[in-house]
Order: sequence, then structure tokens, then C-alpha cells
Amino acid sequence: MSPHRHYLGLALLLMIGTSAVIGASALVFAQDRSHMDHARHAHHDAAAVPTLPGQDAFGTIQEIVRILEEDPATDWSKVNIAALREHLIDMDEVTMRADARERRLDDGLDITVTGRGRTLAAIKRMIPAHAYELAALGWSAKTEDLANGVRHG
Repeated sequence: MSPHRHYLGLALLLMIGTSAVIGASALVFAQDRSHMDHARHAHHDAAAVPTLPGQDAFGTIQEIVRILEEDPATDWSKVNIAALREHLIDMDEVTMRADARERRLDDGLDITVTGRGRTLAAIKRMIPAHAYELAALGWSAKTEDLANGVRHG
């Protein structure tokens, strides 16, 4: 079985959870404009300024701030950068450091996601929450807590 297939189900779980976090208003922080302004002035030419943030979590936060700034209905008192940041850290831990093993079933797929330390804590927060999101979409999804991770089937 291809190693890429191990991450397909895991990626689906993570993508669904990301939209849930955004939709639940556990979002963002006040954008640090001085950093961007400095980059523009240092190059004296807006065309020379890089358009990618250099780090995915930072870029995600920056993008969410931009979206919220464009929405006049944004209630900034409900915006929570710490929650979004922690979720992005958890996503990175599960995606990059967890071990995901899949087993085909007659009626679906069973994925066991394991890890240690910070990765294990992220697994135990992320996978059950994402199984709940899958179930809300009409998929049959449940989790089983393991000592070293979570089984998702």
C-alpha cells in the first residue's frame, strides 16, 4: 500500500476540522502591519515583496485576519488567536509527526493514529473532533481511545 494513501483519510479529517474551527469563531489576532510595512520599505518596490508568508501557520492566521477585516459584521471581541494557533499546531503535529496506519474493512476504513508526547495530545484532541464533523456530514464515523493514540473507523 502506498504511504500516500495513509495520509488521505487523515488529510480529510484535518480539512474538515479546520473548517469547523473557523466556523466556530475560534479565530485570529490583530495583524502585525509593522512587519509587512517594513518589508515594503526595505525593498522600495511593492513588486519585490514576497507574497508567501514563509510559514504555513502564520500565513493561515494572516489570511483569516484578512477575511475577518473584510467582513464588517466581524465581532473582534469573539476572535481568539490562541485557539486558532493551538489548532494549527495540533494539525501540524498530527500531519507531520503522527503514525497513521489504515486497514480496509468490508464497509469502510479503519485508521489508527498514534504518537508520543505533544503529538499524542494533539491526536487525542483532533481525531475525535474530526470524526464528529464527519458524522455531521452523514458519514459513519466513530473513534476509540487507545493508550498511544486513537482508532478512527
